[in-house]
Amino acid sequence: MSINIELEMSSFNASITVTELLTKTLENCAKDLATRCIKECAQRHGFNAEEEIRTLGLENLTLIRKQMAKKSVSKSEPKKARAAKEKKSTFPLPFGALDIEIGGCRGLAFNRGLFTQCPKKRMDNGDFCSGCQTEADKNASGCPDCGTVDQRLSTGLYEFKDPKGRSPVHYVKVLNKLKLSVEQAVEEAGKLNMEIPNEHLTVVEKESKKKSSKGRPKKAVGAVEAENVSDLFAKLTAEGDEEMEFAEESEAQPKVVQKKAKLSDEEKAAKKAALEEERAQKKAEREAKLGQEKAEREEKRKADLEQKKAEREAKVAAEKAEREAKRLQEKEEKEAKKAAEKALAEQKKATKTKKADKEPVAVAVAAKAPVAAKVEEDVEPVATKVSVTRMQIGGKMYLKSSNNILYDPETREEIALWNPITKTMEELPEDDEDGEEEEEDYEEA
Repeated sequence: MSINIELEMSSFNASITVTELLTKTLENCAKDLATRCIKECAQRHGFNAEEEIRTLGLENLTLIRKQMAKKSVSKSEPKKARAAKEKKSTFPLPFGALDIEIGGCRGLAFNRGLFTQCPKKRMDNGDFCSGCQTEADKNASGCPDCGTVDQRLSTGLYEFKDPKGRSPVHYVKVLNKLKLSVEQAVEEAGKLNMEIPNEHLTVVEKESKKKSSKGRPKKAVGAVEAENVSDLFAKLTAEGDEEMEFAEESEAQPKVVQKKAKLSDEEKAAKKAALEEERAQKKAEREAKLGQEKAEREEKRKADLEQKKAEREAKVAAEKAEREAKRLQEKEEKEAKKAAEKALAEQKKATKTKKADKEPVAVAVAAKAPVAAKVEEDVEPVATKVSVTRMQIGGKMYLKSSNNILYDPETREEIALWNPITKTMEELPEDDEDGEEEEEDYEEA
């Protein structure tokens, strides 16, 4: 198989020969890769790989030869015009209400203290750029660090204050730092079709308190305005001539220097005594203040010690009362236990006495009937009725008599004694009596 690439502007025949072996190799490579991938997935996820290969038809994989279509470019179609680069100023320009870019970020940039509009573009889903939006999200006010354009427009040009309390720096001061003139700023703004408001070009000196300073007084700086730029040099020349005339007149007048009168020895001594008295008074006040603070600290320390001592004593008393109550409780429990044991012992003793009283009666009855004893070899003892109730202890059922004796419900044998106070089972007392025991008839209550 051969693929021919024809060139219109050349007679050279550029052709590439691709054999059937290469085509078959590509088909086998693709089939092998797909088969290995399916088998790996089948091993991981537990499905039949061969059945999936037959379902997808990978056994009949073929290579499709498709020719790329040439993209026709019409000469009449105009080329896309490159977006003209936005002109930028070579030095910072002040904030102006008429120069706000509608599609720009609504945040303010510091810009050497001028607080101008942020030069970046706003995001599609907000009023700020990504940087100003990040600052707004961090601040509780929801505004960037330098404020917003709307906040700047709602106040005067130099009455604005950002969230940190900073005010804008006058534009003339910024120009002086950059060693630029007002004319250069006006010219640069004209290139960008911008107009600088007169408030930015007029310096208003704030009245400050007069400080006594030695030397020649400073000259008053007049307001600098951008209007009538052509007459500026003539005005400066006229002002220079007036200053020259004023200097000549001031030189002609004699200077009057006021000298301070010297103090006499008595006045010096009185002044020194007054200073020493003032120092002594301040020292006494300082010592009195220190003494008062020391006394307050000592009183506070004593109060803290008394409070801690009272708390400690209260804690010791509480612990002592708790121990005493615990000791009394243990004593009462011991006495109750002894009383229970004593009652149980008496109960056991009464039980033994009752059995002992019954045995002679049985013997006497047997003695009165000697003939019956000869007739019958085995004489059954007289059965006594005992009232019992069913009681479950530890998941097992027992029969309990009124004397708190526990019997096995199947064998009817005495097993243990039940202590109603301690709620426990105790061993039966040892029976030293000889002879046969009487049978008891159990009747459940």
